[in-house]
Amino acid sequence: MQVSDARALICDAPYPPHPQRWMDLGCGEGVFTRALAALLPKDSSIEAWDTDASALAEIPKELNGVRIAIRGANFLNTLLPQGLDGILIANALHYVPDQRAFLNNVRQALTPQGLLVVAEYDTDRPVPTWVPHPISQRSLGELLVTIGFQPPTAMGRRTSVYGSGDLYTVFAQRSASSPT
Repeated sequence: MQVSDARALICDAPYPPHPQRWMDLGCGEGVFTRALAALLPKDSSIEAWDTDASALAEIPKELNGVRIAIRGANFLNTLLPQGLDGILIANALHYVPDQRAFLNNVRQALTPQGLLVVAEYDTDRPVPTWVPHPISQRSLGELLVTIGFQPPTAMGRRTSVYGSGDLYTVFAQRSASSPT
C-alpha cells in the first residue's frame, strides 16, 4: 500500500486543528504513520511502535512539521502512555487475542475527546498465521460501544491484496459518559 492510499483511508477523521499527541501501534514500516503525519497539524507528534527494528528504521523522524519518535516495543505487553489525543491501529488489531481488554486500555490512554482510528480486515474468521484474531467492522463497532466509545464512523474500504477480506477504516471517539 502506498502512503497516498493509506491517507485516503484515514483522511475523514475529525483531526483537530491544534497540535496533537498520537501513537501508531504496530506501525511496521510506517505507511500509516506517514499518512497520519500528513493529516495532523504542524507541531504534532506521533510515537510509532513496532517490534521490527528494521521496519522502524524506514520511518522518518519528522514529516510535514510532525515529530515522529520510534520505539521498538510490543504494544500488547507495554504500558501505554496516558493523555493521548489519538491512537492509530492499522493492520495490527488482528494480532490482539483479548481485544476487549486491549481496547479498554486504549480508551483509558486517550484524553476525554481522544480519537481512535482503526484499519482492519472485515472478517471474523481467522486466517492461520496471518490474521489470527480478526474483527469485522460490525463486531468492532459493537465492542467499542460496550467499552465506552461512541459508535464508530466508517471512513474507507479497499480490497485486500492478501485475500483476507476487505480492509476497512473507522474512527471512534470516547463517549462523554465513558468511565475514566
